[in-house]
Amino acid sequence: MLMDKPAPPVSALAWVVLDRTTKKALFGRFEKDRREVASLTKLLTLYTVFSIADSLKIDLQTPVKVL
Repeated sequence: MLMDKPAPPVSALAWVVLDRTTKKALFGRFEKDRREVASLTKLLTLYTVFSIADSLKIDLQTPVKVL
C-alpha cells in the first residue's frame, strides 16, 4: 500500500486499486475478504474500456466526449 498518499474516496464496502505493471495493491479496503462477485455488467464494461483504450493507445487521463 502507498502510505504517503491518501486513499481515494470510495463508497463501496470493499475495493482495491492495483498497479497494472507490478500487480501490487496500491490502496484498498477489505481487499482480502472473500465476497460475492460485483455486477458482471460493470466489470465487463470496465474491461472493454481498458481493452479499447489499450489497443487504440488512448491515455485514460484524456477526456472523452460521449455522444
